[in-house]
Amino acid sequence: MDFELYQQARLKHDETSGNYYLFNVNNGKHYRLNQTSYEILVLLEKSNNNNEIAKWISKNYNVDTNFCKNDINELFNILIKEGLGGFNEKN
Repeated sequence: MDFELYQQARLKHDETSGNYYLFNVNNGKHYRLNQTSYEILVLLEKSNNNNEIAKWISKNYNVDTNFCKNDINELFNILIKEGLGGFNEKN
C-alpha cells in the first residue's frame, strides 16, 4: 500500500520568503512545512513509493533509512488526521 495526497491538497514553495506550504483548498487551512517535508510530498506527488522516498531522503540528508521511514510515517499520520492524504492499494 502506498500513500497519496488527496486532490484538495496543494503544495507551494514561496521562493521570495523561502517558505514551504501545504494548502487545503476545500477549507482554506494552510500548513507551513520544512524543506524535508515539502520534498517528501513532492516526491509523493511524482508517484514515488514510500520506500523510494525514504531511500532518497536517507541518501540526500545522510540519515538512516529506518529513521527516514519513521519521520515519513509521522508526516503521513498528520496528513490523515487533517484529511489531506491516505493509503491506497496500487495494483
